[in-house]
Amino acid sequence: MCAHSIHLDFAYCLVLSSHKCSTSTTTDNATASSEEELKRFNPLEIQMLSSSLHDQVFHGETETYDAEMVKKCQEHLEVHNLRSKSGTVLPEVNFELPPLLGSNIDEHFTMIAEQQSRPYFEKAQMLADLTLSAIPDEWNYSPGWTKYVYSDEGLVTSSVDAPQEDALIFDVEVCMNEGPFSCYCSGCLSNGMVLLG
Repeated sequence: MCAHSIHLDFAYCLVLSSHKCSTSTTTDNATASSEEELKRFNPLEIQMLSSSLHDQVFHGETETYDAEMVKKCQEHLEVHNLRSKSGTVLPEVNFELPPLLGSNIDEHFTMIAEQQSRPYFEKAQMLADLTLSAIPDEWNYSPGWTKYVYSDEGLVTSSVDAPQEDALIFDVEVCMNEGPFSCYCSGCLSNGMVLLG
């Protein structure tokens, strides 16, 4: 059994306990139903993912346990009086999961995280690779945002309603004698230009 299977099953079942211990599927005789429900438990008497979900997540891989490690875990649970605690056995869960991205559950969530964070990572990388324009010798302290652009004619300032670039690094300064609100903000835009608000 792969490490991913152990970790996911254990995380799924930490709050569960059972009456039986088996490394294979066992029969739950405690149900009121006339049909026997097959349930899975690990050697620590923790209920595992249902067979249906386990097959979908781990592609039918079977569990193998290190006897010495199991013994150490059992002893650790006994020290804290946590072994053989009876509790509710959950019914089998059977539904179709979306297909995994990648070859295992670890790759699945890694790929999802990469997809969702990629736009922000690309903008952060763009900021890291910037060549900043020179710091202006004079600042315009008019209310609102002022953009500082260097051209062939020198420094050109223009008033803007708000930063329009995709990414912005900025720092806010406050004057506590006047109140807790910012008195100005200086920043660097994703195109390397300087902004003051």
